[in-house]
Amino acid sequence: MSTAKPVALITGGAKGIGRAIALHLVSSRWQVAVVDLPDSGLRRAFARESDVFVIEGDVREEETAFAAVKATVHRFRRLDGVISNAGIMVRIFCAARTNNKQINSMT
Repeated sequence: MSTAKPVALITGGAKGIGRAIALHLVSSRWQVAVVDLPDSGLRRAFARESDVFVIEGDVREEETAFAAVKATVHRFRRLDGVISNAGIMVRIFCAARTNNKQINSMT
């Protein structure tokens, strides 16, 4: 499917800001590929949008990110913009917020 319309890839697009961006771009005559987790409601959110290509996956996994770009380019024959909107949280130990008693209990 070749297109003259610009194409965007949006991560974290099932809800909130990502979904709003996708809908705004579609209303502005863009075609959009949206990536979000399986069971996020992504397919349901865009069931009526013919200019939206839904990709389920976890973009924390590098393979998923590469596959999403490849699938988008394969589907639309171009990619004009990427919006990295996925909310990825990594929990790490923060010594600045830990007192001596807590540190000693970890050893």
